Amino acid sequence: MEDSMVGRFLGQYELMELIGKGGMARIYKSIQPVLERYVAVKLLHPSVAADEDFLARFQREAKAAASLRHPHIVQIFDFGHQEELYYMVMELIDGPTLRDELQRLKALNETLPFSEVQRIVGEVSEALDYAHDRGIVHRDVKPANILLTPEGQAVLSDFGLAFMIESPRQTITGFVGTPEYMSPEQGQGLAVDGRTDVYSLGVVLYEMLTGRVPFTAETPMGIVMKHISEPLPPPRSVNPDIPEGVEQVLLKAASKDPRDRYSRAGELSRALVEAFEAAAVAEAPTAIVVVPEEIHEVVEEPEAGLRCAKCGAELSPNMRFCGVCGAPVSERWQPPAPPPPVVAPPPTPSEAFVIPVEERRPERSKLPLMVAVLGAGLLAVIVLTIIVVVAATRGGPPAGEPTVAGGVGGTVVSRASDTPSPKVVPTEAQPTATAAAISTPTASATASPTPIKATSTPTPTPARSTPTATPTPTTRPTPKPTSPPAITSYKNRIVFKSNREGGEALYVMNPDGSDQRRLDDESVYYNALALETLSPDSKWRLEVREIEGNVDIWRVDVAGTPPDYRITSNAAIDQEPVWAPIDQNRIAFVSDRMGNTDVWTQNVHEPYEERQLTDNPDYDKHPSWSPDGTQIVYWAVDQGGPRQIWVMNAADGSNKRNISNNVYNDWDPIWIKRP
Repeated sequence: MEDSMVGRFLGQYELMELIGKGGMARIYKSIQPVLERYVAVKLLHPSVAADEDFLARFQREAKAAASLRHPHIVQIFDFGHQEELYYMVMELIDGPTLRDELQRLKALNETLPFSEVQRIVGEVSEALDYAHDRGIVHRDVKPANILLTPEGQAVLSDFGLAFMIESPRQTITGFVGTPEYMSPEQGQGLAVDGRTDVYSLGVVLYEMLTGRVPFTAETPMGIVMKHISEPLPPPRSVNPDIPEGVEQVLLKAASKDPRDRYSRAGELSRALVEAFEAAAVAEAPTAIVVVPEEIHEVVEEPEAGLRCAKCGAELSPNMRFCGVCGAPVSERWQPPAPPPPVVAPPPTPSEAFVIPVEERRPERSKLPLMVAVLGAGLLAVIVLTIIVVVAATRGGPPAGEPTVAGGVGGTVVSRASDTPSPKVVPTEAQPTATAAAISTPTASATASPTPIKATSTPTPTPARSTPTATPTPTTRPTPKPTSPPAITSYKNRIVFKSNREGGEALYVMNPDGSDQRRLDDESVYYNALALETLSPDSKWRLEVREIEGNVDIWRVDVAGTPPDYRITSNAAIDQEPVWAPIDQNRIAFVSDRMGNTDVWTQNVHEPYEERQLTDNPDYDKHPSWSPDGTQIVYWAVDQGGPRQIWVMNAADGSNKRNISNNVYNDWDPIWIKRP
């Protein structure tokens, strides 16, 4: 039966094709002729739209959902109503849902590759953490709400509808949320936070790994009761190929008690990656121990010819007497038998090593090498004797001081007894190197000897060393630091997110926009982000809370001492608060109280002195103070262009300037202020 809405207009959007439906809404592929683009229009069910309280909440929540701008969240463009029809306009993702992909694989009796599982969980986790940091909980994370782009990226949809009902999570179809993926506290109608989404993502992970959901029942309530009371079936009992460490990560994510779960979706994603990596290392094939086979040397003996038995002179076959000594030719001369080859004893098991076995070649005579070594030793003794005689003739230095040969700037020659033994620092694959000093042939030094100061010159010339069979490094290589650089090394710089490499990446730049480059250590960004909501004395932090439909900013004691203090209180959505770095009584935040998403500042205590700094018909988001508190950096969309990073004066919003200034999307800047 053809849908009656296909071909109709809702505002400026023409509905072209029904592409999805559920208990609360239908979704249509539509076209926006003005911008010549395809969009998805979600049309609310008439019975839901008839509730006036719901419609008021719909408008508030649609604004909150529209403020989410993230690569892995479906963008909401618009919402409105036409007569009795209420709708929301969203970005159209031209691709299947994760549910479609899982059903396709299930028909083939297959599951997602582990690498795809990690990628999808990681991308959805980024989206959830982004929303949770802004006080928004999804409440309906499931495969049907995870869309897959043609490039394979996961995009989370349906923010804004799943939590618009104020009643105990009831709708015309039973629950807001899907029973198969619902957390125990959500099923009981209790208060929820970001850990509810972590539970649901854990159930999605369960289905990706096993090909089925953990609980089924004849009724939705039966499924909910199992989530509340029954332990999760071990995923390895369904799919034995799941690594044990991965199973432990999944069981922690789907714990009944929210306190036992990961506090953030990103923690779940990182733990999952580490578990898969540990399993890969444990399952890697071990090295094969090869014991080299004994290979005896083959010495080619000279062919025995006709020679004189007395003098060994070569004879012709028909000669009866030797032409050299005259002895009669009675027998052929045989060369002396070579000595038996010396065979090394077989190596013990502890001496086994892993190398390819190469063919041994006959050894050459060692006599020239022995002569060379003896000659070098004799020469060294002669040189040492000359130096000692010269030093004795000139009186020499006081006892216990190093001798400098060759005058000013000469080579430092130290006594073996005066040189402390260097501490041996084991390093991976570090060759053992020795260096023989010309002036002291018997002394040796490690690759990083303890430096010895010369009394006659502040900068002695290093002694040349005689090359040995092992290369001798002049200095020990400096190991790369394993700990991330401190935030203080980036103070007064701006870190931000960008898609200039095709996906989300972190960058850093100067306050004037110069020297834009990739951020080496991502922990710098997230550590700085955690400090943005702290007061200058670190006693208070800012939180965004939704109470009775109002999204406001609260001040909370870091130590947990009540009471909490409500800073903003109005019908608008106030979010993304950041504390001024110097003024204990000033904060910046984002609010839609004037109809747009703009940057505001106000005092924490009366008089509040609210001040609107931006008035952009598009979006102004994510403010961050400069270290001296005189400027604010933020990102904005100007006239439908890409997301760009701007800076303005914090006092009145004047002197706005685009500092990222490029064709890419740059967003969520943080001005580094303190460690």
